Amino acid sequence: MPQVKPDPAAGVDEATIHRRRGAALNPPRGAELVRKAARSPWAHAPRTTVGLVILAVLAALFGAGALTVTRAFRAEDAARAEMIEAREALSQVNDLMLVLYEAQSAQRGVLLGRAGEDLAPFRAAEAALPGLAAGMQASLDRAGSDLATQGRQLRALAQQRMTELAAGLAAPGSVLAMAPTTMAELRQVSDSIRREERTAMDAAYARADAARLRAKQVLGMIGLAVVALMLLAALLAFRSARAEQRMRDLREIERQRDRADLVSHELSHRVKNLFAVIMSIVSMTARSEPDPSQAAQKTRSRIQALARAHELSSGQNLMRTADFGDLLEAVVRPYCPPGGSLSLNGPRLLLPARLLTPMGLIFNELATNSVKYGAWSAASGTLAVDWTFASDETLIVIWKEQLAKNEPPRPGRKGFGSTMINLSLQQAKATMEKSWGEQGLAAKLSFPFSRADKVEATAAGKDQNDA
Repeated sequence: MPQVKPDPAAGVDEATIHRRRGAALNPPRGAELVRKAARSPWAHAPRTTVGLVILAVLAALFGAGALTVTRAFRAEDAARAEMIEAREALSQVNDLMLVLYEAQSAQRGVLLGRAGEDLAPFRAAEAALPGLAAGMQASLDRAGSDLATQGRQLRALAQQRMTELAAGLAAPGSVLAMAPTTMAELRQVSDSIRREERTAMDAAYARADAARLRAKQVLGMIGLAVVALMLLAALLAFRSARAEQRMRDLREIERQRDRADLVSHELSHRVKNLFAVIMSIVSMTARSEPDPSQAAQKTRSRIQALARAHELSSGQNLMRTADFGDLLEAVVRPYCPPGGSLSLNGPRLLLPARLLTPMGLIFNELATNSVKYGAWSAASGTLAVDWTFASDETLIVIWKEQLAKNEPPRPGRKGFGSTMINLSLQQAKATMEKSWGEQGLAAKLSFPFSRADKVEATAAGKDQNDA
């Protein structure tokens, strides 16, 4: 990387340059990215509040639509009632005029000598006139003051005309029987009432049409607003989903980076342990074997066994499962120093795939610690591993070390090896109880087996037997 020099003229000091260089070489971690994403404007927008606002607006729009429709219905009902009243009034005016025409026709028939045929219709018309006039007046009174006045005028003229016709029957040839101006006035007043009623009906129709048009316009605007709100809600949902996906991606990046850090620490720890164990193998073999060729051969075989154990415990085993005794033999046996002893006792037990790696890591760490601090740190130390399968479907493993004589127990400090053991125990859902006594380390490990684990181990055992 080229050397960056301070530029006093630009106001950049050396500390700023180092800070910028550090930021370039060390990008922000996943947790920091998650915090920055959480500080974004969209993260501060309370989605619950936005949803409630949208629901409130939708409720207001639906309320406005319901109110508009209700008003339109009321306007149509009012117009319908007005039209019914107008039609009723027109019908009563027409009936009144028809009765007068019938009475006049019957009166003329009586005068022409058809009293037997026309007198009864005249009397019926004369009797019906007061009721028709009263009903007409009542309808016109409800329509308005102007129509009520014209109705009273028409009623008075009708009664006057009926009186004239009756008088003409009583005194034929009188002047009252020949009064054409009375019917003309009746037609004039009735035509005026009809025009006003039709005008009122047209106005009612127009009001109903206007109410329907307003309702359509308002409902159209409400529909557009609902569509806009739906698009807004879809946009907000999309942005929310995208923000949540981004947060999930950032959290996954953080988890993967933490995992990479853990793997890096594990690799560094394993390399250090391997170097320590290899140096211990070389030194102990050299002390116990005076012949250089024999020492080299034994050292080579032990390092190869150590490599096989490392391969098995690092998760590179291609088999689905393995026998627990074989696992201990491959993982623990290579660490046994010359002059030391290892005792493995227990029934044959096939392990499920999920337990293979964590168990390999746990026993690899215990064996490494035994070489560093425990029974195998001296040539005469012994280690006994006993296991049994308890009735509660739990594998119980007893790890017991026997220190060399006159060797005080030396428990190792808690470092990354202890962290690896704890993480592996969590992965296997297992527990470990350990204590340092006068004889050395004693540990009890419990590995629970689920029904799926037992099915897998049983199936693996059948496959091996078939093979």
